[in-house]
Amino acid sequence: MTTGKSIVIAGASSGIGAALARALAADGHRLYLCSRGTEELARTWAGSSSTFYASCDVGREPEVRAFFEQVSTRADSIDALIYCVGVMGPVGLFHEADSTDWFETLKTNLFGAFLMAKYAVPFMKAERRPRIIMLSGGGAFNPLPRASAYGVSKAATIRLVETLAVELAPRNIAVNAVAPGFVATEIHQATLDAGPERGGEHYEQTVRLLSEGSSDIETPIDCVRYMISDSSAKLTGKTISARFDAWGNRAFDKCIDQIVSSPLYSMQRINLVHLGDSALANRLALAVEGKHGRRETKPRMSIPSARTELHETEKVDADTCLTLYRMSRLIRRTEEVLMEEYASKQEMRCPMHFCVGQEAGPAALSMLLRPEDYLVSHYRSHGYYLAKAAPLASMIAEFYGKASGSNGGLGGSMELAHHDLHFYSGAIVGGPLGIAMGIAFALRYRSANAMAFAVFGDGALDEGVSYEALNLAALHGVPLLAICENNLYAAHTSIAKRTLSRSITERVRPFGVRTVTLDGTDVVRLHSELAPIVREVRAGTGGPTFVEISTYRYCGHVGPESDDWLGYRSTEEISEWKKRDPVALARVHALQLGVSEEALLGVENSVETEILAALDAAKKASFPSAEWSLAQVWSASYAPTVTEFTNSGVADFDSRQVEARLNPF
Repeated sequence: MTTGKSIVIAGASSGIGAALARALAADGHRLYLCSRGTEELARTWAGSSSTFYASCDVGREPEVRAFFEQVSTRADSIDALIYCVGVMGPVGLFHEADSTDWFETLKTNLFGAFLMAKYAVPFMKAERRPRIIMLSGGGAFNPLPRASAYGVSKAATIRLVETLAVELAPRNIAVNAVAPGFVATEIHQATLDAGPERGGEHYEQTVRLLSEGSSDIETPIDCVRYMISDSSAKLTGKTISARFDAWGNRAFDKCIDQIVSSPLYSMQRINLVHLGDSALANRLALAVEGKHGRRETKPRMSIPSARTELHETEKVDADTCLTLYRMSRLIRRTEEVLMEEYASKQEMRCPMHFCVGQEAGPAALSMLLRPEDYLVSHYRSHGYYLAKAAPLASMIAEFYGKASGSNGGLGGSMELAHHDLHFYSGAIVGGPLGIAMGIAFALRYRSANAMAFAVFGDGALDEGVSYEALNLAALHGVPLLAICENNLYAAHTSIAKRTLSRSITERVRPFGVRTVTLDGTDVVRLHSELAPIVREVRAGTGGPTFVEISTYRYCGHVGPESDDWLGYRSTEEISEWKKRDPVALARVHALQLGVSEEALLGVENSVETEILAALDAAKKASFPSAEWSLAQVWSASYAPTVTEFTNSGVADFDSRQVEARLNPF
């Protein structure tokens, strides 16, 4: 428990403020208390050597200034300001409220918070990592009809917290809000006095909550204790619910850096980005175009719309989460190592399309695939190869053109395959759907206990074969799961420039296949949502299904070099998507489910060991012989024209020609 801090509490004479003052005094802190009246303060604190109190109307600047002048003579610095002041204000319809009372509510709840922070900051020292904590619940995040002044002032307080957090970051001052929950204090008397006619639903809700029993006042007190502790020192700009958030949990503490850089626990406007794939989002997007002209769409934040076809998700336990994290980590680190080797050593002579940022899809699918299943992937296939439990060493050897490669060194990255494990990929855009549909038809025809998976990008939906395949899949009811990785770009062309439709699934649904849009940044959630879908397709009860996964590619379209200099996407867009990094998010989930840091480090070390061993083996392996290689690609049954062409003379090889020089792809 943190002790010995100098803490200012505004609103310390009653309610949560009074209880908080007693608790923090018992913890050994030095307190500087203020309220409009001092009778209650004197009754509690008279004679206390570690507590100073004074009268102060927080809505009047001269009184606030005078209070802090008194504090400055007693304290070298202020470690924390806790603003507990709150009045309900007028209760009733807003247009019937007394204007002066309405304004006075804002002065007390909002302007008072501003004044107290303004005069506290000069007494805060950066090296002591001071905090400002404002209590703000009620109508802060939801409309509060019949209590508009209170709701508006508390919502504005949250925005004040988020703004001050940014401004005061250079001074190492953390600013947060605590939503205490419904606690039975004097503040609710104004609502009870207004009665049911004036108070309406607000009155009824207050009476109901009071009768059911309010939240334990100790909960918000303990939350504030946590907010001034060393554990939360990095947390800033957030509103933490004392009742519903996981503050104080070890996993929460370890995730603070990710929480601060994310939109969690903040007032973020919900717009078309957040609606994901829905008829409403599509209609509004077209309306925007009609009013403002065609414009680029911002990246979707992968919050899927509800689908009646999507059944209840499966619960993910700690062991499953750890397995999902390992696969995500394996894919990410494999790609990063290959990118480094590809660029510096120049020994891999095939074009390579890396999937950094898109790991959640293959990782989520990895625990749902069976050996007898078939998976046909696009050319950004490394993650799905690993998801099919194909050996990493064979994949890397394939990229080096070695005989031990999964294709004997003849396919490279864009034609990566492992026949024994029923994994195939190819360079033809839209090809996976056509091939997988044919496989699925054969599986159904043979009554095989297996299913086919097709994985492709959003650019494949610009190819006619995709729609032909989906139409046949629906017509014959084949066991096919079509997974579209929508990363917003076909190479360097955004989806906004390729089609007027903003919804991929709306384009697919008329063919009669079931459609679902899922978040492709959260591997744990994605796995839990894919599990029942795969089960139903496998059982024949769900029919062929089209799943759009909203995801994003961090790296360039092809090769290890960045291609952002082409200007087809902004750095801001990339930064927004990186806030939802799938590998980092998987690690957060694992910690929250109770996986230890030691276990995670063990997984990370084992991944590094596996990758380096595979890389070393690939480099030491032999190249296939020319005779063997030719035998794999040559057939005497070719058409005469092909035979004549291949048998005709060719120019002598010139090692000086440009095409023969070793350069980055």
